[in-house]
Amino acid sequence: MNLNFSNNVKFFRPRSALMYVGGAVALLGLLAFIVTGVLFFALPLVGVGVLCIAINRELNTRESEIRGEIKRVTDDMEKELENRYYDPMRPYPRMLVSTLGDYVYGEEGILLRPMKIGKPISSTYHAASFGFKNGKLHILERRFSLIRDELVEHSYRFDFRELERFELCELETAGICFSELSLYGADGRVVLKMPVPLDFSVQKFVSDTNDIFNRHRADAVK
Repeated sequence: MNLNFSNNVKFFRPRSALMYVGGAVALLGLLAFIVTGVLFFALPLVGVGVLCIAINRELNTRESEIRGEIKRVTDDMEKELENRYYDPMRPYPRMLVSTLGDYVYGEEGILLRPMKIGKPISSTYHAASFGFKNGKLHILERRFSLIRDELVEHSYRFDFRELERFELCELETAGICFSELSLYGADGRVVLKMPVPLDFSVQKFVSDTNDIFNRHRADAVK
């Protein structure tokens, strides 16, 4: 992986000393104006304090940069899945591909960054692309760290008759609520487990895919 790990670490361990200094200087300037009423003395202090806070923000990594890093690792997954299982003898219909992914929680060695809205951002991400074609489900799975060079990749191919269902469940660890997607084989074992965002698109994916499995089983017994 060609990620900027040192920059990513700063997102999870942000520098805050300059921010505190800036806040204190700005507060001192405000108090000076309240006590003396002299703007000439207070305004430079407020300005210096605000400047320190702004510099501190620039020195730290933004959430948008973390999203960009994730995109760099996951952007080619759908194309890679199509290429890996391309059959020149049966090029059509084209593979229908969906990609899901979310941050990993509740494991040792993972750093967390609390956010003002929503769940914390984790230093480990898990994504999978699912391709449907000719009665088979193709999967390309990647789990990777944003702060160290760790990437685990797996690929699978199943006949629909080998699979039972997708299942969503809601979990909680250390006060963080998240959703987990499990894929069950026809023998009842879990063949894939991964975190996913709990939104309408994921619920629709699970519902639509389970309908495909059910229709395939019904057709097989006719």
